[in-house]
Amino acid sequence: MKKISALLTLLPSLIFIQAQDVPLQDVRKTMSKGEHPGIEVIIPGTNTEEVAKVLENKTKDFKGKFIRPAKGNVEYLIDDARIAAISDQPIDIHALIMQEGEQVKLTTFYSVGGLFFSPSNQAQYAAARGITGNVYKQIIYDQYEAKLREENKKLEKLDSDLRGLEKNKENLEGDVRKANENIKKSESAIAAGEKQKAGITAEIEAKKADINKQKEELAKFDRKALETEIKALESDKKGLEKDMEKASKDIGEKNAQIEKLKNEIATLQSQVETFKKNIDEKNKLIADKKATISNNNLAEREKRLRETQKELQGMEKNFENIQKDIQNENNRINESKSAITRAESSIAETAKQIAAKKAEIDAQRSLLDKLKAEQAKYK
Repeated sequence: MKKISALLTLLPSLIFIQAQDVPLQDVRKTMSKGEHPGIEVIIPGTNTEEVAKVLENKTKDFKGKFIRPAKGNVEYLIDDARIAAISDQPIDIHALIMQEGEQVKLTTFYSVGGLFFSPSNQAQYAAARGITGNVYKQIIYDQYEAKLREENKKLEKLDSDLRGLEKNKENLEGDVRKANENIKKSESAIAAGEKQKAGITAEIEAKKADINKQKEELAKFDRKALETEIKALESDKKGLEKDMEKASKDIGEKNAQIEKLKNEIATLQSQVETFKKNIDEKNKLIADKKATISNNNLAEREKRLRETQKELQGMEKNFENIQKDIQNENNRINESKSAITRAESSIAETAKQIAAKKAEIDAQRSLLDKLKAEQAKYK
């Protein structure tokens, strides 16, 4: 925009100079044929080679021979030109083309048979001025044409930049839409996760209560103590059975001595009855202990407790995973929100750039219109 402003600032002075009528001057100057009347014009922003090319091109239709000067000289010649508006005789056009800084001074002389035309030859001199003026106009026209090409390239570049900015803005707006969609998806996933987490929490609490209840039930029974008592009772039983066997054997041995041993037999029989009674008591106790174990199904209860504890561990693991998923979704939401903030900031900046670029384009088009309008004056 600064470049455009600077160019617009400089342009009026250029237009002021060039938009006037062709600044031709009538002069008398010394050239190869002596001092003669000539037509002179100062052409800005060009060089001798460019002026020579335009002069040659503008005089082609006159069928004269265009002769360039020897090295170090500045006088060109169009020999034997046919210009009906000036004369029905061949005309020689001499042209001094001299570089003066960034401008060229063009001085032309028109002659027939060695006689040079002057302002007193009004009609012929007007035609000659028109030829020299056309050289000036063509160069100025070409300068405008070059400037227009240059400024058109700038306009094309500005248009390209604008399209790029608008495309960038569209992409950023797409990023915002996508981020908002991601936020909605994450919020939906979080809501589902929270609902699922609440359900699992209730299941976990119920499972914990079940485990505590099972532990309380199992706590009523000391399995190892019961098994220890059973072993002790079985050991006592075996001891009694052994004693009974021994007593029975003693009875057999003492039967031969019945008479002598009746009292002993009676005593031993009494002992046997006592042993039997004790054995029955032990059998009953053993049966009771086994029934306690069997009726309360301690092994099954312990197995069920282990399974329930394993289920609880699975639930707690699932709970942790859901908690992590929720955290991840929250992180994604935060990332999406940050991305939206960055994108919206970029969109705002891009919008400013687009506005500035459009202003540059409008200024550039205005400049082109002015250049075209000025160029048309020299067509």
